[in-house]
Amino acid sequence: MTTGAAGGRPATALDEVARVLSGGHAFLLPLHEAPDGDTLGSTLALALCLERAGKSAVVASPDAVPPAYRFLPGSDAVRGWGDVGGGFDAAVFVDCGDMDRAGGGDVRPRCRVVVNIDHHPTNPRFGDINLVDPGAAAAGEIVAQALDRLGWPIDPAVATCLYVALLTDTGSFRYSNTTAAALRLAARLVDAGASPTAIAGAVYENQSPAHMGLVGRALLALRVSPGGRAAWMLLGREDFLAAGATEDDTEGVVNYTRMIRGVEVGLLLREDATGGVRVSLRSRQTVDVGLLAAEFGGGGHPRAAGVHLRAITLNEAESLVLARVLAAVGEGAPGGAAGNAAGDAAGGAPAGGRDGR
Repeated sequence: MTTGAAGGRPATALDEVARVLSGGHAFLLPLHEAPDGDTLGSTLALALCLERAGKSAVVASPDAVPPAYRFLPGSDAVRGWGDVGGGFDAAVFVDCGDMDRAGGGDVRPRCRVVVNIDHHPTNPRFGDINLVDPGAAAAGEIVAQALDRLGWPIDPAVATCLYVALLTDTGSFRYSNTTAAALRLAARLVDAGASPTAIAGAVYENQSPAHMGLVGRALLALRVSPGGRAAWMLLGREDFLAAGATEDDTEGVVNYTRMIRGVEVGLLLREDATGGVRVSLRSRQTVDVGLLAAEFGGGGHPRAAGVHLRAITLNEAESLVLARVLAAVGEGAPGGAAGNAAGDAAGGAPAGGRDGR
């Protein structure tokens, strides 16, 4: 959306977002499903600032806040969709690669304007106002720009939320999206009161026994392709039951695949309670897993992406996705038989992991 602005210059999307945030009084802030550190940190930071400006901000989520992020200021006020009414001036989606990931069908009737703030390259620009910057390290970086445009201060609580957004989406400032701008913002947030030690401890060193049990079972199921360019792990419902784990406990498990020397793409495939399979993908340098996930109806970033495959078994999902991944890393098995590659990598074990899934 581009309209006139003060001084006769065209309004940018950032101008338009600032206008909506400053002019409105009641806001709906949807989180995407399986909320992560960026959508939570960015959205909660914005909600805190709206409330301190005398406005109403309702944060709604299709899923519960994961335990690792329940220390965030304002996280205890996140509502389920059943507790959300209507009559909002605007709905502001932050870090939502598409509207459906955040209960999009429930949003339009509840608000006048939809604002879309994101950094996913695959974002379809679903908002009435779209502030999408694929060059941003995290959506939190864009929210910080909006707060600056409005002249709204960043206090310790807001700084903590935005720091979590940056920390988690850059892989603790290790991924290729760790730019100088992201590091400058991180330093500014520390100056504003964010504690790197306390935040890292809460996010990364506060795991449940169930999470560690799930990690152990995933590592036992680890497979590496014959050429060493791909690695993957499988988790079936029996693994969740044995570990006493839930979907919340899967956060970060996929990253173990990318720790293996020579691996370009790592995957975690896990059965969910609805009869589908959730696939997390990570890449090191050359393969854009965001585009790869989009081929299956998912999306994300070049180095981190995901897809939810519905009405499919774990074996079927493994064969389907792994064939595409092996082709992407230059290891396509003869005849596209990804399952054969999986079996060869496991020393002749059947594709699908230790339980023959």
